[in-house]
Amino acid sequence: MQTIHVTVRGGYSPNRISAQAGLPLRVVFNRQESGDCTSRVVFPDLGVSAELPAFATTTVDLSAQVPGEYAFACGMNMIHGVLSVSEVTEPTAALTLSDDAALMGSKDSVIATPFNQDGQQEATVLVHDGYHPSRVFALAGAPLTLSFDRRESGDCSSRVVISEFGVTADLKAFTTTTVNLPSHAPGHVDFTCGEQMMHGEIDYVVNAGAPSEMDHISAAKRTSPLSDSHVVSIVTTQPERDTEDVEATERRSEIKDLTRRVSVGAVLTLPVLFGVMTKDFFHAGWLPSVFTNPWFALAFITPVFLYTGWPIHRTAGLGSNIAART
Repeated sequence: MQTIHVTVRGGYSPNRISAQAGLPLRVVFNRQESGDCTSRVVFPDLGVSAELPAFATTTVDLSAQVPGEYAFACGMNMIHGVLSVSEVTEPTAALTLSDDAALMGSKDSVIATPFNQDGQQEATVLVHDGYHPSRVFALAGAPLTLSFDRRESGDCSSRVVISEFGVTADLKAFTTTTVNLPSHAPGHVDFTCGEQMMHGEIDYVVNAGAPSEMDHISAAKRTSPLSDSHVVSIVTTQPERDTEDVEATERRSEIKDLTRRVSVGAVLTLPVLFGVMTKDFFHAGWLPSVFTNPWFALAFITPVFLYTGWPIHRTAGLGSNIAART
């Protein structure tokens, strides 16, 4: 079982998630808001619909899928995400020298730096209001050292649990604690705090197609003037930028489509609104009777209902069909 955690608050974070083909997937939605918009999540291509109670965590289990991209959205089809399923996750990375501010920034992934292709690999995880980064990529078949740099006190993050290995370690406040893990086959491993409030993941991958990138990381690490404790490998590659460009293009297209639908709806609604307001509120005797004719209102409002409201009707229909089948 693969596990992915998604925060629901004004959108999905992250809104693009990755999984390995041929393995079942568990998506844990942590909804931190109320309101109707995000109260349901729908995977239309997978025939899955689930209620997301406010300020609660909901688990959605998906069966193993073939490679491809599967969209998911809120019940009103206003918030979107994408599940990308691939044969093997192969991260690529460029080594970045980073200070504390960058470590606590928006980057969510790090690729473990190997001493050599077959030897020990290492990665540093900052513990401060969560795990930064929260996702670690490591080579399958090689041991891994995780250095947890905890920069806070309190009980929540005082312990890290890696159930797959049966490992539990105490993390002292404002101290770096090293956790050594044995080699692991390709797959997904979760780690959490002792209270299950903070989540992270390790993706063990096969480096079958990117040896030059691993060599580049090792070489950069050897020539770096900084100590190892200040060297992190953050996923900042061109493929990621390309993905962001695609998402931005899709978002602009979606905004353009919604703007067009709302504009058409507003233009068609104004004559009906004018007739109703003028007659019922101002009792104007000069108003032509056509404006108060029900057939006139029906002719104008029907396109609004069908065209402007189509995204909502489509998602509602998908949710109803899925609920009926289940």
